[in-house]
Amino acid sequence: MGMIVFDLINPHSHSFKTEFEANIEDMLKTKYEKKVLPTFLERFKQQHARVWRPLKVLYDRLAVHSVNKRPDMTAVVPSLVLEHVNVTFMQTSQSQLGRHQRRRRANTTNEDRTQNACTFLSLMIGDKVLQLLRNREKVADEELAKMCTDVIRTFPKAVNVARRPDTLYGITKTYNIVYDAHACQQYAVQYPLVSQSAKDRMTAMDELRLCLHTLFTSGLRFAGLYVVPPNIVMLCSYDTSVLTAMDTHTVLKTCGGDNKHGVVVTSLHPSTAIPAITNWLFLRLCPDNTVTHEFTLLSPVNAVVKKSTQSAAESSLPSSSTVEAQHIVLCFVVLELCHPKVAVRSDVATY
Repeated sequence: MGMIVFDLINPHSHSFKTEFEANIEDMLKTKYEKKVLPTFLERFKQQHARVWRPLKVLYDRLAVHSVNKRPDMTAVVPSLVLEHVNVTFMQTSQSQLGRHQRRRRANTTNEDRTQNACTFLSLMIGDKVLQLLRNREKVADEELAKMCTDVIRTFPKAVNVARRPDTLYGITKTYNIVYDAHACQQYAVQYPLVSQSAKDRMTAMDELRLCLHTLFTSGLRFAGLYVVPPNIVMLCSYDTSVLTAMDTHTVLKTCGGDNKHGVVVTSLHPSTAIPAITNWLFLRLCPDNTVTHEFTLLSPVNAVVKKSTQSAAESSLPSSSTVEAQHIVLCFVVLELCHPKVAVRSDVATY
């Protein structure tokens, strides 16, 4: 596996190419006995330090001679996904919603139950994000995490009374309840991605990536809800180089969480923003080989969210960045082909 990753981040070469001698078999045997690893190409030094760094980190973990010290394949895909994103913890999660409500009133009822809370929380978080983006160029991950925490802790009583905790609401119905409770601004609810039936995971991922790419190239900063029933995660972008997911559920350690708090997950590099976040979303939300999903966009009615300062033309990836991003995607394809049962799977915690 280590040699596959080596070849991915050293294009136009292969392991030990620079060390090849007349008798290849003897050379390889000698290198192995001396525990010598293949030499990285100097021409890709910058990529190894930047956009390909997650692959380099994975290679360093895999390229050890002791089999017992190599990571198990079940851990390789999740670790590679997490190397491409930054994870910031919220100070709470929606599983604590009832406790926060009890602090604010003496009497509690079944309305404390949190089964469908992510629908309402994600929409209210999207509203807060879009309000920030009207006057701000960027929003720090820590600020987003604090904002999400505040939304959970101050869940409006009017919304909680109007919703039925044992019902899974669609986005339009959720918006109507939240708007009628004066808990968000006015928006047009649009559906750029709707899946009428279950798709295989690669088809579903391609659909989501194409949808996000279309939004990126438009130059508009956006916020929307990504739905994989029964879970919903808020997605937003404040420019054409960063994509952020906000998950109010308790997120498992296998997905970068701590089994206790919600998370804000942000892409690390412009050329891998879409594959980085979509890989994390499928790790987090899609444990099966088939996926039913949709993406809902919140479009302000009375105010226009500014376009990114980076134009659509400027956001087009240069050829070198395109190659770098393709190598990232190719790496995941190779990993899934080598070990299909691992294919970005994990248990999903729902509330």
